[in-house]
Amino acid sequence: MSLDKTLYSNANIYDGNTIHPNYSLAISDGRIMGFGQSSDFKSSEFDHTIDCQGNLITESFIDSHSHILSYASNLTKPHINYQSIKSKSDLINQIEDIVKTSREYWIKIYGLQMQDRQIYINKTDLDEISNEVPIVIYLDSLHGNLLNSKALEIIGVTEYTNEPTGITFDRQVQNGRLSGYIFEGDQLIDEYIPKSSSSDLKKSLDKILNLYQQNGYSIINDASITNDLLKFQFLSSICSNKREFPKIIFMPGYPNLHEFSREKFFYKYSIGSLSLGHCKIMLTASSGQCVPDIETLSAQVNKSHMAGFPVAIHAVDNLSVKAAIKAISMNPFENDRIEHASELFDEDIENIKKNNINVSTHPSFIYERGDLYLKEKNHAYINSLYRIGSLINSGITVGYSSDAPVSSINPLIGMYANLTRSTKLGEILNYAEKVCIQNTLKMLTENNKTLTNVKSERAIRIGENSKMLLIDIDVNNIDDRFLNTINPPIKWIN
Repeated sequence: MSLDKTLYSNANIYDGNTIHPNYSLAISDGRIMGFGQSSDFKSSEFDHTIDCQGNLITESFIDSHSHILSYASNLTKPHINYQSIKSKSDLINQIEDIVKTSREYWIKIYGLQMQDRQIYINKTDLDEISNEVPIVIYLDSLHGNLLNSKALEIIGVTEYTNEPTGITFDRQVQNGRLSGYIFEGDQLIDEYIPKSSSSDLKKSLDKILNLYQQNGYSIINDASITNDLLKFQFLSSICSNKREFPKIIFMPGYPNLHEFSREKFFYKYSIGSLSLGHCKIMLTASSGQCVPDIETLSAQVNKSHMAGFPVAIHAVDNLSVKAAIKAISMNPFENDRIEHASELFDEDIENIKKNNINVSTHPSFIYERGDLYLKEKNHAYINSLYRIGSLINSGITVGYSSDAPVSSINPLIGMYANLTRSTKLGEILNYAEKVCIQNTLKMLTENNKTLTNVKSERAIRIGENSKMLLIDIDVNNIDDRFLNTINPPIKWIN
């Protein structure tokens, strides 16, 4: 019996290295029969012919840094809607409405933004809403929380409590008292807060995985520092027999690495479509100095390597990036990477290259947060931001990540931001660092295969049954009408 044959004609085909204009792709029984100049194929020889009209064909995408369990948990709780907020009183009224209608004792709310000082709130404002039930509001960055006095009391934080290592208790400038903001304190807070039910979390996770699939992703990395054995086992119950893709790479948090070593779950260990990835290490400088210090950080990197895990170090600001480079250089290992690397100077790029360090970063932040960055009015700071072009031009392997739910998973936002360096308000952020669509596609595919060590994933090659996408975009000019949607014009080919 002859196999069904389909021709995708007149496309721009990205083969993992180059975009080929006016190419055609021939598929039979899910496998690639051939691809080349459209003039080399005759539509009469195929059962079906699809005129792509210049649209893009590429292999599917990999997200090298996201937080899918946090994303799923977010869906089960109320969010702050900033589209209806014009003032501080609007924000307080919205929070008050959520508290009044909640049937839960712990009130969990997501999506608080701190950037606009005109609508800044603290625990005093939350106490006026209620000091009888605990309220915790998660920042949109997922790196901090605002708690009212009742919540602080329950977790045991007072004006005189010492800060645990790596956690910052923010204080009010005018009186030195606690503001209610706790940064990098999830592990301190979470043990007191009731978890979402497994059934609710599974439903939300299913929605999240479908959403990733709709956006063209076949592999997702969960890069949360709180990743532990219980979360891995929860995901394994879903991934062991349910899904072929998106596949999930679970990055154990360094504080919980011993749990995996104890169970002999090592790097690349897999259950169905779930596998173990890099060890996640958190490095911050929110207090003005790096936490952990360089000696502790180096020991963490070395211990991860001794357990067989490459590391992925969270380092946003330049002080943290420099410390991450130093710690990795002191403990050479294959495939270590820095996550974010948002602020870079020339010497940092040289040292990243010198020490064979990979980088996973988020181009979508240029578009979504660029206007806030530009408010700084500090040219040295602005010129250090998201130097993706310089990293790529230096020969460093740079992977694309969404950092969802902090940023959108829509990959067209990152393509647009890389190409134009444009913000939401149309301002330009460090245009010299622009990246062409071809190199952004490489970040999403081949580079992320290197970062996440999944080189066995199939590219567009003759004889392969590659997972491919047909995307309704002009590769020379991303239309900004596609940026404000979670359902971009992406279709799976096989």
